[in-house]
Order: sequence, then C-alpha cells, then structure tokens
Amino acid sequence: MKVSRFLFIAAVAGAVLAGCKKDKDVDLTGNLTIDPTVDVTTGTELTAKYNGTETVSFQWNKNKTVIGSATGSKYTPSEEGSYTVTASAKGYNSKTSAPVEVKRHTHTWVWVETSALAEIHTCTSCGETGETRSAIQSRMTAIPAGSVAMNANFTVNLSSFKMCKYQVTQAQYEAVMGNNPSHFHGGSGREVAEGEVQGKRPVENITWFDAIEFCNKLSLLEGFTLVYTITGRTPENGYPITNATVTADFSKNGYRIPTEAQWEYACRAGTTTTWVHGSIEAGLENYAWYSVNSNNKTHETGKKTANAFGLYDMHGNVWEWCWDFFGGFPNGTETDYRGPVSGSAHIDRGGSWNETATRTGSSYRDARNFNISDNSLGFRLVCP
Repeated sequence: MKVSRFLFIAAVAGAVLAGCKKDKDVDLTGNLTIDPTVDVTTGTELTAKYNGTETVSFQWNKNKTVIGSATGSKYTPSEEGSYTVTASAKGYNSKTSAPVEVKRHTHTWVWVETSALAEIHTCTSCGETGETRSAIQSRMTAIPAGSVAMNANFTVNLSSFKMCKYQVTQAQYEAVMGNNPSHFHGGSGREVAEGEVQGKRPVENITWFDAIEFCNKLSLLEGFTLVYTITGRTPENGYPITNATVTADFSKNGYRIPTEAQWEYACRAGTTTTWVHGSIEAGLENYAWYSVNSNNKTHETGKKTANAFGLYDMHGNVWEWCWDFFGGFPNGTETDYRGPVSGSAHIDRGGSWNETATRTGSSYRDARNFNISDNSLGFRLVCP
C-alpha cells in the first residue's frame, strides 16, 4: 500500500515537472527582424517586425545590453553600435533578432532656396535642416581692388567690393517691393522660354528711383544701414517713382547699385577687349542674350557663361542702372570715382535682349532720364 501511494505521488510530480519543462521550452512561432537592415545610420528609425500569432512585447538592446527605456516596436538610435530587439510573450521563450549595425550619420549639407530672399541649410540624405541665410548675400561675389581705364585719359582706382552674380530677378523684386512691374511677366505673348523659371527672369520696366528704393528696402529687411536718403518722392506712395531727391552715404553697409566704374571693372574682369571673350562678335552668344539669340524676350538669369569674376549676364539680357549722372570723364586718375555731381540722366550699362552686339560691349555707355522705365532696363546689386 505504501509503495502504491509513493508511485502515485511520484507520477503526479513527474507530470507536473514535465508540464513545467514543456512550458519553458515553447518557442515563439514567428520570425523576428529589424527593418531596415543595411546602410543604417544614427537618426534612422528602426522597426521591429514579428510575424507570429503571439502577442509580444519588445525590448531594444545595444551591444548586447538592454536599453532600459527602449520598448515598443520602434526605436531611433542616436549612437553607433550593434542593435537588436528582443520579443517576449508570457509562457514562451524570448527571441532576439539578428543584429543591425548602426553607423554615425554623416550630413551632406546643401543650401536650398526657400523663397526669393532666403535659403536654408539642408541635409540631402536625411532632410535635417539647419541655419538660414540671405539668398541675396549668398550670391554676392567678391570683386578685388584694382583699376579700370574708362577711356584713354581717365583711370579709376577701385576699392574692393561685392557684386551680385545675377541681375535682380522678378521674384526678388516682388518679394521686397510687393509688385512686379515687368513687361515680360509670363502672360500671353510674354511667356518664359522653355525650361526656364519665370521668377528668375530679370526685373525690368523700373525707373532709376525704383532701383534706389529697392536697395533701401532690402537693406532694412536684412539689417543693414541705408546708403540712400530719399526725399520729395513722387508719387508719395506706389510705383513707379518718377521724381525724388536722392543723396548717398557710401560709408554705410547697405545695398546699392554700382557706380559706372565699378560696373565696367566688374564686367571686364581683367580683360581689355570689346567683350569678355574677345573683340570679335563670334562667341558672344555664349555670354549674352541679345538681338541675335534672345527670341525677342528676356531670359532666366545665369543661363549664359559667367565672366572671370563669376558674374552672369554682364552683356545683354537687360541694361543695368548705375549710380552716376551722365557726363564726360575728367582727365587723370581718381579713386572710387562716382561720376558728375549733377545731371539730367543716369548711366545704364551692358545692353539688352533687343540690342546689337556693339551696344552690349564692356565700355559702351548709355544714359536714361531718371523717370524712364522700359522692358529692357533692370539693375544689379553691390555692397561693401
């Protein structure tokens, strides 16, 4: 009797132990993986994927060490290492995934234009953004100090300055002034050329006063001190401005239009020929939009070859207003010459989309009354 009782108890205990052993040895039925598995860098979101029928919880691990707060199906590593995820369910053995190697992310930064006036530093691989900057300032190129012969008897010695690589565009002008006066606005019969951007065509149809006020408004927007003082504005509000009294303080750091000497020096970029490429018209089409190749319209700035200073469209596309009154040159040499002290017209340079090759030359001079605006006349910015 005692033997039978003992055998019964032993059998029950064995069954219990067998049952416990069976529960402990049951494995999760599904596969556990991490996505993605290759080319993973810090900042990339990892996703745990389990395809079994059991309801599981997840625990993330780095270099075989549990990451205490890292639970759930998703995790974004901020450090390099070997990452795994462990899946657990009540009554089952836990399962750990194959490791995924995470490397430190290396940013590839580029400047991306967010508006006509601003750019933001953006990583091309992850989309992270950083600092912002002025789109205008980013396009200003340094022009070294030097000298330029305005004619056989007069030379100007110039201090260094910065000039915008491009003519002021329609988008930039509208962003600052609130209007786009351009004749070539993209409407019927004035369409942008195929493959070009309408807002990047040069602004035109502006008076000299409009260009001056643009410089002041842009300077205010970007925190620079104003070069120009404008009084007696006609009209008091609105555009075009047809009359005003303008004085300049060139010691200020704001935007301004170039003097005639600055313009020619920058245009020549060390050359002494008729155009930057030489004194024969052949080849000019590589540098200029003019009557031969413009198809009777303006074109997106920067589509032609730049000169040695990195400036585009110094020949053709649109004429460019200069600071100077029109007048004859003195004899001798002067430093940072700014033209006659008075006059009835202002210099414009560079030629335009509807001009002959001769009128796009580096030394060709033209002048317009202050209140003149037409579809071939724009401007370019300089600053100290």
